[in-house]
Amino acid sequence: LQRRLMPAHMKESTETHLSLVAQVSKDVPKLIQEQRDQIKQQSVEINRLWDQVNKQADLIRQQGKVLVEQSDQEITLFPNFTPPATIVMDDFEEHRTKDKYWYSPPFYSHVSGYKMCLRVDANGLCNGKGTHVSVFVYIMRGEFDDRLQWPFHGAVTIQLKRKDPPNYQWTIDLQGTGHGRQSLNSDEQTFEERAAFAGRGEGNQECIAHTDLYNNGYLENNKLVFCISDVIY
Repeated sequence: LQRRLMPAHMKESTETHLSLVAQVSKDVPKLIQEQRDQIKQQSVEINRLWDQVNKQADLIRQQGKVLVEQSDQEITLFPNFTPPATIVMDDFEEHRTKDKYWYSPPFYSHVSGYKMCLRVDANGLCNGKGTHVSVFVYIMRGEFDDRLQWPFHGAVTIQLKRKDPPNYQWTIDLQGTGHGRQSLNSDEQTFEERAAFAGRGEGNQECIAHTDLYNNGYLENNKLVFCISDVIY
C-alpha cells in the first residue's frame, strides 16, 4: 500500500514545491522593486540632509566672516579711545580769542560701546563767558547703537592734565541722554553736527577758570590735555 501511495505523494510534493518556487519567483521582482524604491527614498532623504548641512555650514562661514570683520573693525576703533583715553586740544588761544568751540575726536565708553565726544568752549559759555573754559560731553550716533540700551544713563569722569600732579578732575552726569531725547540744546550747531549727535550735551559752563588754567600749569605749548579716565554706564 505504501509503495502504491509513494508516487502519488511524490507527485503531490513536487507540485507543491513547484508552486512555492513559482510564487517566490513571482514575488522576487516585486521585492526587488520595493527594495529599490526604499533605497531611492533613503537616497533622496540623505541628499536633503546633506543640503541642510551644507546650508548650515555656509551660514556658519558667513557668520564667522562677519565676526572677523567686526572684530577687525573694533580692533581698529578701540586701541586708544576707550578709558583711559587721552585727548589733546591744540590752538587753545586761537579758540579763546576768536570765541570758537572745539569738538574732540570721538571716544567710546567701552569696546563696542557708546560713542562720545567732548565740546570745549575755550572762552566759556553763558555763566562762564570770558572767565572760564566750558566743557560738555555729547553722545554721538555710533556704530554699535543697536546693541546698546537707550537712553543712556551714566557718567563720564574727565581729568585736565598738567605736568605736575594732581590733575584737575570732575564728573559729568548724563542721565536719559541719546536716542529718544530731543537732539542738542544749541542753535549754533550745523546740520552736519546735529546729524552726528544722538542727544543733547551735558557739562559745566564754569569748568575751570582761565586764571587757574594759566597759573597752575594746565596750559602748555598752547595745548590742553584731557584724559577720559572713566565712563560709568
